[in-house]
Amino acid sequence: MKKMRQIDKQNRLRSGLVLAVGVTVIAWTGQALAAPNDAGASEATQQDRIGDHALFIDADGLLAGQADKLHGAEEFDTKWFVLDSAPRLSANAIVLGGLTLGGAVSYLRVARDDYQYTDTSVAPRVGYLIGLGDSFAIWPNVQVGYGRGTQRSNEYDYAAGGGNRSVEHVFQSWRAVADLRLVAKVVDHFGVTAGLGYTNQFAEKSDSGPWDPGRQAISADLGLAAWF
Repeated sequence: MKKMRQIDKQNRLRSGLVLAVGVTVIAWTGQALAAPNDAGASEATQQDRIGDHALFIDADGLLAGQADKLHGAEEFDTKWFVLDSAPRLSANAIVLGGLTLGGAVSYLRVARDDYQYTDTSVAPRVGYLIGLGDSFAIWPNVQVGYGRGTQRSNEYDYAAGGGNRSVEHVFQSWRAVADLRLVAKVVDHFGVTAGLGYTNQFAEKSDSGPWDPGRQAISADLGLAAWF
C-alpha cells in the first residue's frame, strides 16, 4: 500500500510540474507579444484579438493529467496520460462579440498486448471568449454528448475447456464536460491553451445491459488553438 501511495504521489508531482511549466511558457509568450514596438504593430495586434473573428478552432487534451473515479468511489484515482490521452477537436463560430457555438469530436485508442479499447464521442459545445488584452483570452465552455467505445481482449475459454478466445464488448455513454481554458496568442491567428476540466459520465451501459451512472474525472491539459 505504501508503494502504491508513493507512486501516486510521484504521478501527481510529475503532472503538476509538466503542466506548471506549460502554463509558465504560455504566460511568458503572451507577455512578450503583448507589447508592440510601434503604432503600426499595435494596430495590427488589435486587429487579431482572439474574440474579433468568426471561427475559433481548438485542439485540446494533447498533453494531459487526469484523475478519475467510478460512481460510488470515495477517492479519485490519479493517472498520467501523454499525447494519446483523448485528443478533442472542436470548431466554434464566434457570435455576439464572444459567444461560441460549435461542436467537438474526441477519439481515444489504447492498445496493450492482447487488449485494445477505442472510444469516440461527439457533442455540441457552447462557451464564451473573454478577452484579456490583445494576447490572452479565457474560454469557459460546456458540452453534453454521446460516446461509444469498443473493447477487444483475449479471455480464457472455459466452455471449450481451455485456450483463449477473442471477446468484444461495446460501451455507450452520455457525458457532460465543463472546461475552463486560458488561450494565449503566439503568432497571428494561432496560439496555445491550458485548461482545467470536469467530466461527469452520468449514464453508461455495456452491451445490452442497463444504463448506470459512470465515472467522473477532473483533468488539466495543454492544447493548440487557431482563429480566423
